[in-house]
Amino acid sequence: MSSKKKLDKEDEIDLVEVFSLIWKNKLKFFIITFLPIVIMFFYLQSLGDTKLIFKTRTEIRPISSLNESDYKDLNSFINSNNIQVKLIEEIDKLEPIETFISKDYFTFTQIGRKYLLNLFVEKLNEEEFLVNAIRKFNFLKKENFATTQEYENAVLKSAYSVMLTQDASSSFGKWYINFETSNKEKYESFLKYLEESANLEIKNYLIENFHKSVEGQEILQNYKIEDINLRLLNEQESLFVKQLQRYKQSIEDNKFLERVEVKFNQTPIMKSNTFYASKIIINSTTYKNISKKNNTKFKVLFTALLSAIFAIFYILISSKFRR
Repeated sequence: MSSKKKLDKEDEIDLVEVFSLIWKNKLKFFIITFLPIVIMFFYLQSLGDTKLIFKTRTEIRPISSLNESDYKDLNSFINSNNIQVKLIEEIDKLEPIETFISKDYFTFTQIGRKYLLNLFVEKLNEEEFLVNAIRKFNFLKKENFATTQEYENAVLKSAYSVMLTQDASSSFGKWYINFETSNKEKYESFLKYLEESANLEIKNYLIENFHKSVEGQEILQNYKIEDINLRLLNEQESLFVKQLQRYKQSIEDNKFLERVEVKFNQTPIMKSNTFYASKIIINSTTYKNISKKNNTKFKVLFTALLSAIFAIFYILISSKFRR
């Protein structure tokens, strides 16, 4: 029984003795504790400042209702009196003509703020457009990469990082550009370049598409006239001949294409200094710091705590072995 009490007494920790041992070995305690702190501090300093990374959100804004009115004449002209369609409707009442006159017509798209916004969003969602924009703007410096392949991979990764989101709760469905960047000024300059490039490509698309529609309509009219001329060669009934001739004349006298071109040329699309499909509102950009903080103070203190605990155990164990 006495031996058990003796063992229990030996296992008890005498704090006074512990502090006495630490004080006697204070130099050893200081070295064991302080050396890891110094190593950790200089290691963290060698890493340099933590690179700041910001998660961004920028609004895409469509043209205003006032700007949309610049397309009013064109849209009204397209929407209201399409002479071609009305002529077809009149001639279709004549059974014989209906059998060989095509009803297919090229349509002209009305241009409004929603249509232009959709084109803008589609353009920003195009991988090829974004990749080319990143290259041309020199958003990523090629000399910072070891190989061309590494640079191309980084460009592609940046293009994929451009995310477009829509706020469905808003009345018009606002769109936003989301991205992560470490350089605010360069990113804002890139957004400006992106806006200008997208609007230029959309403008060229609208012009090309319009001219293709006009050309297609002209070809279709010529086909109709050819069909009528062939029918006239074989038609004997005088009344029907007159109807065909009248229809042919109405096609030849049709001024719709000339007039729609005039209306189109009066829109901002043909005024290079004023056209835009939508705008990227750069000053609406919000930045959220998502950098992983390099908390030097916390890491040094934590190292000091672990080092001090290790130093105490080392002194206690080494003292016990000496006994």
